[in-house]
Amino acid sequence: MVLNLVIFLSSFLILFIVIKILLKKTTYFRDRKKTRNIVTVVLALFLYYLFSLLFFNYLTEIPKVKFNENTWKDNISERHKMIDDLIHSDYLIGKTKEEIESVFGLPKKNDNQNDIIKYELIGRTWGDFQIVNLKIFFEDNIVTSFEYSHKE
Repeated sequence: MVLNLVIFLSSFLILFIVIKILLKKTTYFRDRKKTRNIVTVVLALFLYYLFSLLFFNYLTEIPKVKFNENTWKDNISERHKMIDDLIHSDYLIGKTKEEIESVFGLPKKNDNQNDIIKYELIGRTWGDFQIVNLKIFFEDNIVTSFEYSHKE
């Protein structure tokens, strides 16, 4: 909390000083000290917000990768990039239970009477982990549909 406040204040102060120097050089703000200070504060806050938004939304975005069965099995650290593609594609449809278990391992929960398997897939965002609950439905040992939900 304190570190966040220090980062905000130091960034804001730097922006404030730079903007104030730039505005002082313009003829309109040269003699209007009060107006220059108000405009400087507003511009510094706006620029801080804009830079923060750009940094957190674009520079730290986790890249999305097309689901690849071999990469999923061999490279655990890359799985979080493939979860979105997996749940938005039809990759699971038509697979057998054995094929699903060979890719995802043993399920978290298995309901043999209703032919439903449940998995928890761990995804990652830039700042946190995200758990995706995956429920796979079978008919005659073949995946017919699936549901997913994001666990908070």
